[in-house]
Amino acid sequence: MAEGKQVPLTVVGTGSSPEFTYVMKDTSSIAAEPGSFGIIMMPQGQAQQILGYSGQINQVVIKFVPGFDEKKVVNQVKQILEPYGNLVDYPRKQQLSHAVLQGELDSLKASSIFLPAIFLIIAAAIQFVMIGRMVKAQRLQIGIMKAMGYSSWQIMTHYTGYALTVAVVGACLGTLLGLVFATLFSQLYAQYFNLPATIGGVNLKAIFNGFLLSISVGCAAGITSSRGVIGINPAEAMRSEPPKKAGKILLEHWQWLWKMLSLLGR
Repeated sequence: MAEGKQVPLTVVGTGSSPEFTYVMKDTSSIAAEPGSFGIIMMPQGQAQQILGYSGQINQVVIKFVPGFDEKKVVNQVKQILEPYGNLVDYPRKQQLSHAVLQGELDSLKASSIFLPAIFLIIAAAIQFVMIGRMVKAQRLQIGIMKAMGYSSWQIMTHYTGYALTVAVVGACLGTLLGLVFATLFSQLYAQYFNLPATIGGVNLKAIFNGFLLSISVGCAAGITSSRGVIGINPAEAMRSEPPKKAGKILLEHWQWLWKMLSLLGR
């Protein structure tokens, strides 16, 4: 509809525009509304004729060449457009479509930092507990190995190898699943934000950093949890580990509480 009249148009193709990667009418719109708002690309003269605005335009998009003074250019453009009734101007960071897309990218960037950190901390804690228990359970075997001439460092390396194996396997599995899910999510975002379908690819830097981080965390967890090997004496390892001395609980330090209970019991 244009000027209250129905205008037939022939669609010859589809395209996208950087200003409308996410098609929203204005900031009052919660989401895209294809039924009431859309973007049509046509020759300027034809659009002016259909809408009845011959020789008129209502929006100007300016692209800056790197190295130009943005503020100076903006002031000059304002002076040129002032006689024509310039209503509002805004930079790209305030443009609606750009702001929505940038906000989504920022949230994904934050998730890519915090979520791996949480999972790596949990994995390191599990490895620390499991290898520590393994060292305690194999105390006799460790004592025999030390008596045969193996050093504490060699034995620690053996137990650290368990953590490194888990880290390498996890990094390989995570990389494969990451590539699969990255492709699926890229296609989803391309459809949702009207982005080119060619987005995606393999980020070798991210893969390298993932392997490096996983191996570093696994190695640190393995070495830390197997430190108990150093304190094992071959002669003492032949005997069962004596139970640890139990300390007083917090309530046992509250003498006034026990005195009060004894008085109440009389």
